[in-house]
Amino acid sequence: MSYLTDTVSIKATVVQSSVHHLMWLLAVFTYGIGDVATTMYFIETTAAVEGHPAIAAAINVAGLWILVPWKIGAIVFLYGFYRMTPHEWRIGVPIGTFILGSILTLWNLHLGIVVL
Repeated sequence: MSYLTDTVSIKATVVQSSVHHLMWLLAVFTYGIGDVATTMYFIETTAAVEGHPAIAAAINVAGLWILVPWKIGAIVFLYGFYRMTPHEWRIGVPIGTFILGSILTLWNLHLGIVVL
């Protein structure tokens, strides 16, 4: 029985690990790449401006490419938060990041295509 329990436990850990990795990939794709790419594209090609005052000020001072290290820093912070979160609740960090990234990317596309 112990072998069966250990095997099930290992398989559950592998599946859980795969889900966590998948969620982080989706989070980085939407929050890291999607939001930055759509923001940069529409600021460069339309009359769009950054809506967040602190980020807009940083763009005015350092240029549009400041968004890349800014977003990398945010993802590193979120990953650190993920590592500090109790194991049972960790998956919520990449899920929340994925949802936020999806909303931001879709909002940028809406503003860039429909509004402007």
